[in-house]
Amino acid sequence: MLTALSGEIIMEVIQLIEFRGKEKRFLWKLWTNEKVTRYTNISYPLKKKEWKDRIAIIVQNQDTVLKKTVFVAYVDKKPVGIVGCPVLSLSDNTFGLFYQFDPKYWGKGIGKRCVKNLMEYMQYQYPGHALYADVVKENYASRKILETLGFIVISEGYGEFQKDGIGRNIIHYSYQHRDA
Repeated sequence: MLTALSGEIIMEVIQLIEFRGKEKRFLWKLWTNEKVTRYTNISYPLKKKEWKDRIAIIVQNQDTVLKKTVFVAYVDKKPVGIVGCPVLSLSDNTFGLFYQFDPKYWGKGIGKRCVKNLMEYMQYQYPGHALYADVVKENYASRKILETLGFIVISEGYGEFQKDGIGRNIIHYSYQHRDA
């Protein structure tokens, strides 16, 4: 996000740092925020066992790849989110895409910048890869990020997302990097 201050333009420094599991406290805070988990399959309220299981799943998935694909996003050295491309199939060079950010950082372009940076990294590390993402239809901000970055809608699943007894539609996206 660009901010004008006394005629100067300042840009927050965003870093994506490889997820190593040491950010557990941050993920607990993030995943226990109902605003963050509203459109995810993370239970609310989050139980400690589910929190530990989710971290273990990320770590196991990352153990299958040579170049890591899940990162904690930092703004000015403070953790603000998690963004990643877990492996779907190494033989097919396909990955999922997910991201979750602290609501204090929503609406500032940070999510989009992080996803864009991750996409560039993925192209460098996994040329010709395909990314897939699923978004609850009512999650307009997430849809905007994907569509702005070139993801295309491949289908819509009616009532596929079930949470708290409510069925919501899921929009399935894909992105296939093409070399210039």
